[in-house]
Amino acid sequence: WEDKTGQEMVRDVNAVLNSLWEDSRTLFKPLDVFVPLYQFTLLNETPIVIGGTGTAMTAMEYLKKNNVITQLTGQELRVHPSRYLKGAGAGDTDRMVIMDRNRRNQCLPMPMPYLLSQPVPAPLAAELYAEMKLGSFHIRQKGSMMYADGI
Repeated sequence: WEDKTGQEMVRDVNAVLNSLWEDSRTLFKPLDVFVPLYQFTLLNETPIVIGGTGTAMTAMEYLKKNNVITQLTGQELRVHPSRYLKGAGAGDTDRMVIMDRNRRNQCLPMPMPYLLSQPVPAPLAAELYAEMKLGSFHIRQKGSMMYADGI
């Protein structure tokens, strides 16, 4: 995105938003966009120039108001900076993640608490066994989230 204009950056984000919305047959409407820190800064600094005329808006302000999902839902797009997306894409490129964040689409399962089993007799000893499971981020609806590499 270093050599792109503000309008081209907005077009890239809109293309991914539209792709997820269209691929899910309009079921998912992603309002959350996660970008690396540098791209977040670029969106906030780059002015929008339309037809050779500069506007008083940055690419971020323009993007939040002018995208397909905002037009459908009436809600403003939420753009979040994430330090974990730099170099996370294929070929060590930067990655953008968009998602329809809803409880029915993704969840963070609660971990299984530490559970100590009954002691097992052993020669001159007792063996103790325990089990504990840690949850991770779980995507219930696979189409509710999309990656875009190379931004």
